[in-house]
Amino acid sequence: MLECADGSVYTGIAIDVAARFAQHASGTGARYTRSAHWLAHPAFSDAVARFLESETNHIHAYMHELNERNPFRA
Repeated sequence: MLECADGSVYTGIAIDVAARFAQHASGTGARYTRSAHWLAHPAFSDAVARFLESETNHIHAYMHELNERNPFRA
């Protein structure tokens, strides 16, 4: 079992656990661990968080504008 950077747990099956762990660590393991470990870098994690916050604000503003222009509003 591996604990990924996002706190999730990945469970795989391997005969040679050390070799399989090395594959995961190098980014050539399972797709799940390739995508999950990148957020371990603090700067990247912070950048993703800032982007998501910004995107959320834009979506809320867009939804508000759509609601204002909706000819079928109640």
